Amino acid sequence: MLILSTLQYNRFNLSNDFADYSQAWTAIAHGHLDPTVSFWRFSFWRDDLELLMWPLALFYWVYPHTSTLLYLQDIALLAGELVVIVWAKEIITKNSRPHYNGAWLLGLVTGLLLITPFSWFTIGFDFHFEPFAVVFALLAARDLWAGRHRWLIVWVPLTLASCAAAGSLLVVAVGLAALLSRDRSRPIALAVVLAGIGWLVMASALGAMLFGGLQLSTMYGYLSGHATGHLALASALSGFVANPLAALRMLDSNSAYVAGYIGSAGIIGLLSRWALFPAALILLPSAFNANVNFVHFAQSFQSWPAVVFLVVGFALAWDRLAQVGAFSRRAVPTLGTCAVALAAVFGAFYIGHIPSYVERVSAGAAHQLAEAQRQVPPGGEVVASQGVVGRFSADRVAFDYWAYGRPETYPVSGERVVFVLAPLQGTDEGLAEETRSAISYVREDLRATLLEQGSGIWVFAWAPKVGTGSVTLP
Repeated sequence: MLILSTLQYNRFNLSNDFADYSQAWTAIAHGHLDPTVSFWRFSFWRDDLELLMWPLALFYWVYPHTSTLLYLQDIALLAGELVVIVWAKEIITKNSRPHYNGAWLLGLVTGLLLITPFSWFTIGFDFHFEPFAVVFALLAARDLWAGRHRWLIVWVPLTLASCAAAGSLLVVAVGLAALLSRDRSRPIALAVVLAGIGWLVMASALGAMLFGGLQLSTMYGYLSGHATGHLALASALSGFVANPLAALRMLDSNSAYVAGYIGSAGIIGLLSRWALFPAALILLPSAFNANVNFVHFAQSFQSWPAVVFLVVGFALAWDRLAQVGAFSRRAVPTLGTCAVALAAVFGAFYIGHIPSYVERVSAGAAHQLAEAQRQVPPGGEVVASQGVVGRFSADRVAFDYWAYGRPETYPVSGERVVFVLAPLQGTDEGLAEETRSAISYVREDLRATLLEQGSGIWVFAWAPKVGTGSVTLP
């Protein structure tokens, strides 16, 4: 994974999500504790209350390159998977009986983690905080399952501080799972649930759930007839009650994605409440979302947390079934192996997409982009195609050009603007013809100077007239 991240970084195959985070990370590291992200044009903390970015900024001084964010994400993802393996081993140790094939179970759990393509897709799509939230949520869930409560005061706040939306849902989910237990930890479990709900409500009230400029109305407005403008969290929730048929139709349209995530984790994890609640609270909001990107495999960083918890559930469900009669003890290893084999078939089908996270930008284009990056001084302004803008934002004023058939207007803040336009390069790029129209506009109407051209990359420098406040690309 570290190798993939390095190759991806060197190829400039990083889009606006990486640009947003790397810009904030660099600014915080240099003492700008309330940075405004130029892409969103509002304070970074308002995106999803991702407070963990502030301590992560300390790593800038360990290795002052934005690739550090990718490496930290890799480490967090692997740490979460290691927690799953340790948890599975605890399950085996707790139930070491003569008929209990613990080594086989541990092998299947490890196999599920290895063969799922979604861990690779998660690190391949820029940088996000979901892997960090998963580590702390898993540690909290494991402690609640084992009846250990001392470290919850650490794991729960760190989960919430990773990201308000996913972090809160994970905290609520593990709290609900613990609440159904029959031991004396129910008051603590209830406190965990309330902490997750409270954090989610607070983030919404503070206007800190803008998701990179996307309002809740663009996601769930179809349920209440408010597809534009502001939509409060309470109004979004009431929309499910007011229009359940529309919600079910949206769920049906996204059901194949939901089935893919569940199938890649061995299916039987749904039999455990420790997997069912996290999977439901992570997958269903995305499946009901009108924006398919929230559940699409290509952007599975938003759904991958459900997969990891389902693997935990696989181990717990195996354990429960293996205790029920002689037939179950014989059948469970066979059923578990079949479930993992099905997940392996699914993984084999999608594993071929992993190289695309590097290959979407050619080697020649990467060379041109490296030259273009040197043309923009620290503090300069750059407008770059969405699919390759990722590395251009650190220490700069940066904007992304997303060619989807509508004009895009950018503020002009300096004496020189560099345009980096790539019609056919980068991840999730827009329409090539639209980008070519923008190239023609910059060259002919703005009369910008061509600095670099080659391998599908056009780099222009434009000196706007005095008093020019903005520029609009077609």
